[in-house]
Amino acid sequence: MKFLFPLALATAAATLPTASHAATELVLNGGFEYEMGGWSCNPSGGCQIDNTVSAHSGVLGMLLQNNDGASVLSQSFETVVGAVYNLSFWVKLTEQPSSENAVWWSAGDVIASEIAGISGNFAQIIAQFTATSDTTTLAFFAHTANGSLALDDISVTEGALPPSPVPLPASAMLLGMGLTGLAALRRRARS
Repeated sequence: MKFLFPLALATAAATLPTASHAATELVLNGGFEYEMGGWSCNPSGGCQIDNTVSAHSGVLGMLLQNNDGASVLSQSFETVVGAVYNLSFWVKLTEQPSSENAVWWSAGDVIASEIAGISGNFAQIIAQFTATSDTTTLAFFAHTANGSLALDDISVTEGALPPSPVPLPASAMLLGMGLTGLAALRRRARS
């Protein structure tokens, strides 16, 4: 009979909703330490793994170069429609900024967000986007008149999740049943 008390307590605790949620990294190889692993580039010659100027941390980074048009670096990953995601990346230009340079990113509900005010020093960009489908493509676009765009330490993690489809009264009912079981066991133990 005594083993039922811990079992009932564990059942009641398991029904309590938990507020903590560990951030899960969704981007593969955001530091480019595994060459192109997880990333694709169009045109293929527009992206170059580099160990001289493009690494913010680690050994390798990514250079996006103008190949007679825009170079596009992208990666797709699973998302939840309506959920908000946090994006962070480090970026710099390898040459002096020019009015002819144009760089931007897109993901989810963000169609094209210009990356402005970057220079020859790495700057961290932090943004959010909302997933519009169950697969989201994060893309970086660069059209540089001179030099290259250096990217490193790209990260996407879950932000605010959409409302839970499980109704809260069901959780409360399970908790109530667990507590009722505890009370019944306690009464039995006393008699």
